[in-house]
Amino acid sequence: GEEVLNATTLPHSCVQIVDTVFGDFPGAMMWNPNTDMQEDCLYINIVTPRPRPKNAAVMLWVFGGGFYSGTATLDVYDPKILVSEEKVVYVSMQYRVASLGFLFFDTADVPGNSGLFDQIMALQWVKDNIAYFGGNPHNVTLFGESAGAVSVSLHLLSPLSRNLFSQAIMQSGAATAPWAIISREESILRGIRLAEAVHCPHSRTDMGPMIECLRKKSADELVNNEWGTLGICEFPFVPIIDGSFLDEMPIRSLAHQNFKKTNLLLGSNTEEGYYFILYYLTE
Repeated sequence: GEEVLNATTLPHSCVQIVDTVFGDFPGAMMWNPNTDMQEDCLYINIVTPRPRPKNAAVMLWVFGGGFYSGTATLDVYDPKILVSEEKVVYVSMQYRVASLGFLFFDTADVPGNSGLFDQIMALQWVKDNIAYFGGNPHNVTLFGESAGAVSVSLHLLSPLSRNLFSQAIMQSGAATAPWAIISREESILRGIRLAEAVHCPHSRTDMGPMIECLRKKSADELVNNEWGTLGICEFPFVPIIDGSFLDEMPIRSLAHQNFKKTNLLLGSNTEEGYYFILYYLTE
């Protein structure tokens, strides 16, 4: 039978590596998950103004974090000011990150881009249900920062999601960023290196045993063994051209004008990549 769910607590965060490099320094800690990390993490958060609006503009947030980290529940994403001042219906989504969200072996069971398909499910759910919360399903602004902005940018390009929202805001990121997408081959190689790191079979020609072994590993062990010898602003598991969510490189889509035509707001900050340089400076 159906029962009313009292949705008043923040949801789980998806499993990810936790930043301990600078100890309990607030500037680093503020980005670490502030709710329990679980594989059961695909939740949507909705905050509406009082009194309940009718047909209000909807803003749908996609968090950033290099596709290896992040959660919609962070204090910095607190929607209260946005909702109370602007009278919008605010929605944010969780999506899987790291190998759990972006592992790709070009097989039916490891197809890649899973985290982006999580986002599509959230977009579809909002389109279908946001009217019950006083939101206008025909006025949904998708907005995100960093890897979230890359995600937004990819939804403008994807034939599967471009019709599920109205307009977009991209803060510090776009699909053409050098860190946003890797080749299918590179993604497979990184997956094989991950298998090796967690002591699984790692044959390129016989992937069955490797996938079987990876399935038996804990989520924590996987996300903590993804970082091999990557350079600055290289994130281990990110979107790929899978032939389903995306069928060509973003630069080609742009050249062919194969994208959603709508209003966009874009921005970036001076020297914002310096954030990552700190992590590569050694004594």
